Amino acid sequence: QSYKFQDALNDCLSAIELDPNFRKAYIRGTKCYTQLGQFDNALKFAQSGLDKFPNDKDIKQGYDRIGIIKNKLRRIEEKLSAVSTKYSSLFESILNPKPTPTPPSDNKDN
Repeated sequence: QSYKFQDALNDCLSAIELDPNFRKAYIRGTKCYTQLGQFDNALKFAQSGLDKFPNDKDIKQGYDRIGIIKNKLRRIEEKLSAVSTKYSSLFESILNPKPTPTPPSDNKDN
């Protein structure tokens, strides 16, 4: 399905090349980059649209949406990292247990 978004993105890029004032191409191109998971490119693309159309609510909404998605992904990655660290140390303690000291024996061989 990503090939459809790539094709649509290529259409948007071509449309802007032909007519840099075609605002819908900025909106759709931003959505395509977002769907492809290319968030930095999506931000740059949306920003270029906002540079051309500073008061456009649709382009601004797309720009803001990318920021929200990036924030959520960052928080998810932080949580996954914490969980991964926790389980790594748990598995390490199970797979490589520390030897338990043996108590001294009470045998008196005298």
